[in-house]
Amino acid sequence: MKSLERIFGIAIFFTLEAFLVVQLYRASSNPKNRLRLQSYGFLRAATGRLFTSFPAALLRDESDSDWDSLIRWVTYLPFYALYLVYSCCLEFILKKRSLMKCILRTVASSLLVLHFVGILLVADALVLTVLFTVLGVSFRGKRYIIWILTPVLFLAFDYLTDSRYYRQLLTRFVPESHAVGALVYSAHFLILLRSVSVALCLADESHRISDGALEHGRIAPFRLWKTLWIVLEYAFYPYSFFFGPIIPFQDWLDFQDGETNPSCIRFAKLTGRIRPLTICSLLGRAVRLICWYNFWYFVLCFIYPNALFMYAYFQPSRGLNPWETAGFSAKPRAIVMAAHMAGVHFYMLHLLFYGIPGVLSDLELFLSSNRRNIVPSECATCPSCPVHHSSNSGKQGSTDSTSLSQARICLIPAPPSCVAHVALYSEMWRSFDRGLYNFLLRHVYHPLLHGIQTHQGLLRVVFHTSALVLPFVFVLVFHSFSYANVIWTVMNFIQLCAERILKWAFRQTHFGVLLRQTLSPSVLEYGVFFLKSLSWIFSLTAFIYFRFGYEVGMQFLYFAVFTPHILWSVFLFFAAQILSTEIVGRCGYAGFPIGFQSNNPSSP
Repeated sequence: MKSLERIFGIAIFFTLEAFLVVQLYRASSNPKNRLRLQSYGFLRAATGRLFTSFPAALLRDESDSDWDSLIRWVTYLPFYALYLVYSCCLEFILKKRSLMKCILRTVASSLLVLHFVGILLVADALVLTVLFTVLGVSFRGKRYIIWILTPVLFLAFDYLTDSRYYRQLLTRFVPESHAVGALVYSAHFLILLRSVSVALCLADESHRISDGALEHGRIAPFRLWKTLWIVLEYAFYPYSFFFGPIIPFQDWLDFQDGETNPSCIRFAKLTGRIRPLTICSLLGRAVRLICWYNFWYFVLCFIYPNALFMYAYFQPSRGLNPWETAGFSAKPRAIVMAAHMAGVHFYMLHLLFYGIPGVLSDLELFLSSNRRNIVPSECATCPSCPVHHSSNSGKQGSTDSTSLSQARICLIPAPPSCVAHVALYSEMWRSFDRGLYNFLLRHVYHPLLHGIQTHQGLLRVVFHTSALVLPFVFVLVFHSFSYANVIWTVMNFIQLCAERILKWAFRQTHFGVLLRQTLSPSVLEYGVFFLKSLSWIFSLTAFIYFRFGYEVGMQFLYFAVFTPHILWSVFLFFAAQILSTEIVGRCGYAGFPIGFQSNNPSSP
């Protein structure tokens, strides 16, 4: 792409972005709109000395319960800091007494949960963890029994959380249940996910020990007391207890044992867990997360993307535009931009949900052990290593060798890649929730991979189709059955299939060869940008269904997507691809510089 074309595309991007943000700001600052949103409880006065110093009181978008939970969770960070010091002291005092360290850490982390949200969640974690531990030890190698029980429990708990009985339990046993309800809800399903991982890992390990394929396992499935304490330490791990990211039990064991075998390295690369641990890198990551948190808190005082969609949720449909009725005024292009900002808001949430635990966990690893989990030199110098990519940003020589020599296999997966750099669904699937992606790889895809490799004909097709479909089914069950989630899952599945078909057609068919021979590289690049823009819009529509429900998704489809104003999104996303390509070319990284090493893992 020529330099002038790049400059023109980048200028278009910033111009369109500024124009659409102004449109969203006008819709948010309209006095009638603000009054209506405030009457529904979606806006609240911003607190803090900076915000109260403004001439007029600033109202902040408070319609998202997840953001409230994040603010609540941030107040727990001093307790996490105390736990970090406590855990490091245990590491130095009880160096070789691993079981005693395990017990003391489990007791401390369970007391933290008890202090934060009460006895209900502690009992929940204990019951589910012990239950699935016993199941894993009992059903040796019979993973299908665990998988039969898992969706039943997910659906049963999903039904329970919508019942009056669940609300009564929260009111009775959880302090300030209205404020920490989202914390309890998120933590409960993560507990269930961890318990499933424990059961599957124990079932496989006990089966291999009983068959003689494994002489000395790292856990002792037949010594239930020791195994139970190891599992409970994993279940109550405080940094990722409430919001994740999920860590498969196998990765936990590998991390605790300091394993650096090829399998561990491969999964660590896929989830962005290979990072250099230095004082500068840890401090830089912490400062960036603090800046992003305060920046987005400030942004939500001027634009209200989530409130605009939640307002539509409470309006009667009847085929009317909820954003242009009853004195409310928001133009379609403002709603389109609100959808973009809602997506950015969702990204910011998970950047903080997953980024803060990563910093805390890495800091504990850095302080407690200088020689633990170090990546072998032959892996660190491999071009596919994420650390290798991160070091090619203009700094060569001694800087590279220093960062590579300090690369560690960390426990917490990297936070999501920036949505501005992820245009294909397959990239989003791998790089947004890396912990869940790793869980699906280990427990859903890889068990079916053996059938794909060993069977031929119809059975091979069945295993291959199952490996493609079952992860989506599991994600749907995990996020609960609803019209909106079914539509979201189906749209994502269609998008992944369409992407694979287009890639296959371009690389393997005569038509693809003809295109490559006929069209110039720049024209092909523009064509890819256009297709990625359409993919982005498709993902955005699916996201609105997932985030705000079926009714709001249908309203967004009819009154924003099926209008000429959606072309603003096409132009914006197209120009964003030009900017992204320029950033990658100049800076040498394929993700937004948030202090983590980005990677582009290939499909398993």
